[in-house]
Amino acid sequence: MNVDKLSATDRVFFDIEGGALMMHLGAVLIFEGADLVSPAGALDAARLTRLLEAGIGDVPRFRQVVREVPGLGAVWVDDARYRIDYHVRHAAIPQPGDDAQLMLMAGRVFAQPLDRRHPLWEVWLIEGLSRGRFAMIFKVHHAMVDGVAGIGLLASLLRVEPGDDTPAPAPWTPRPPPGTLQIVTALAADSARSVAHALHDLRVSLGDGGAHARDIVGGLVETLREGLVPASPSSINPAEVGPHRAYLGARLDLARAKAVRTALGGTLNDVALAVVTGALRRYLTRRGDEVDSLRDFRALVPVDLRARQGDEGGGNHISLVLVPLPLREADARARYDAVHRASEHLKHASHEVEGAAFIERIGDLGGPNIVSAVFRIASMLRAFNVTITNVPGPQMPLYVGRAELTAIHAVVPLFTHQGVGVAILTYNGGMFIGLYADPDAVPDVEALADDVHGAFEELCALAGC
Repeated sequence: MNVDKLSATDRVFFDIEGGALMMHLGAVLIFEGADLVSPAGALDAARLTRLLEAGIGDVPRFRQVVREVPGLGAVWVDDARYRIDYHVRHAAIPQPGDDAQLMLMAGRVFAQPLDRRHPLWEVWLIEGLSRGRFAMIFKVHHAMVDGVAGIGLLASLLRVEPGDDTPAPAPWTPRPPPGTLQIVTALAADSARSVAHALHDLRVSLGDGGAHARDIVGGLVETLREGLVPASPSSINPAEVGPHRAYLGARLDLARAKAVRTALGGTLNDVALAVVTGALRRYLTRRGDEVDSLRDFRALVPVDLRARQGDEGGGNHISLVLVPLPLREADARARYDAVHRASEHLKHASHEVEGAAFIERIGDLGGPNIVSAVFRIASMLRAFNVTITNVPGPQMPLYVGRAELTAIHAVVPLFTHQGVGVAILTYNGGMFIGLYADPDAVPDVEALADDVHGAFEELCALAGC
């Protein structure tokens, strides 16, 4: 029997969820209404649901649930009771709704955990937006996808050309549920394969004189050292994250961001990290934090491993690394250069990515999930202040039916002691910044969004764009 096992990193997000920690990713997508919205502003939710249903046909995860075997692992199995009507929900904001009302609703939707008895996703279809627009609020569990796979998942639901066709969903019959013995046997076989791959990697490492092995060991030491040292405390890092969520999206011009990259050197990721660093410095300074004393303000940053692993599939193929953010640096140019140096060190001089990936390989050997244990310890010790994810999206317009997607704001989950998470996504000429916050720790997320724009304008002034 072919059982699809959750990787060690997949299980991290499944294992640590509970209470006020909700481990789903998300996105707020805003569309022109086209023919899906009537002149009176009513959304054709039935037709839109059919379009979505046709789009998920090639993505098995949409119809699967997690089944755990204590001590051995967890697998995806088909949900015999799957109904799309449970996952697609229709709601409205009073017309003519503005983006602020949409973001308020998104925060409330994201504050609710996904039900583990069902496939771990849902989408809210929102009507009532001004100018005949509508929105979708997506939630999908981080155990299913990382940010890159999430964009691929959304792309499977959208099209690069507008069209009137409403394809019929492909017929689907759930596979019979596997018995416990079948799952145990499959997990044991998977662990044996993982051990064989690990031994092969060890032989390859020793074959090159042990250089690769030394890199992995060095990266492992660096990863554990960073993860066991507390980051500098700040007012956006509460003793415990609360149950409520606020959300707000901002849009920066991608062409201007590229002009900053060209003028100052580095990458678009450097620009994005420098913008967030500058915004957090402004925000914390205004709140009265002693920003000049924040020596070790760190971001948890997912690094995509697909190119290294030769894997383009779904699930989580990331290494979680810690990146220092130079909030102490008052000068915008010096701050940008410090961000660039930190990124270059991570890519070329540090082996932290390899060390974090090695911990995952150990976790995949079976038994208790060492990756979850390491992450719990790092979170408990407050090893990072903020999560920042940056995912490249398509640079052409996408459509559902004839309705064009005009904006997409992503969501990254909050972890323990973390008052705000930042998700950055580029799409069709825009750099969209999603700010996801605990309103008890960050009661004025709108002010932080203003600081994002201010920090971006500061870099653009330096670049002359």
